Amino acid sequence: MDDSRCHRCQAPTLVGLSNGGRAAAVDVKLDPLELTPIGELDALHSGRRTWTLHATGDVFARTADRIASGTHVAGCAGRWTVHADHACPA
Repeated sequence: MDDSRCHRCQAPTLVGLSNGGRAAAVDVKLDPLELTPIGELDALHSGRRTWTLHATGDVFARTADRIASGTHVAGCAGRWTVHADHACPA
């Protein structure tokens, strides 16, 4: 992931490719703010996807199972943060 700025609103963002896992990697643009569980719920409720950002820079889409378990990758506790897709302010 790289630090960048949104071309539309100039807000700070994190940009890069998701780790595709079983599917192809996708371009992601994330808000740099680390989400709490309540913040993740709010982001999901507003229609934004959430992502796990691992300390290595790998990004993984959050699924219902991963959210419920509180983990994403075995053995990675404490080495990742949760972020939402970037949304330009209204």
